[in-house]
Amino acid sequence: MALEPSNGSVGLLEALHAQIGCMYLSDLPKPEFFPLIQQELWEYTPEQFSLQEWCDAVHYLTGERRTFADQQTAAEFLRNYEASS
Repeated sequence: MALEPSNGSVGLLEALHAQIGCMYLSDLPKPEFFPLIQQELWEYTPEQFSLQEWCDAVHYLTGERRTFADQQTAAEFLRNYEASS
């Protein structure tokens, strides 16, 4: 069950950290957590977080700097992202 942001006080990365249960926020980019993160992302609507939150999450989790037209596009990118080997 996804955490609900409370007046914008819970950011996307913080919400994922709480739901995934990894020890540190800095653990989120580890490959072993990515399938759990992608599964959890389906629990959120793109509008729950700002476009900047989504862009920051994409950069933090994938290492890629990207710009998106809206939250929906950013959420879809992250939900379907496949790291290159």
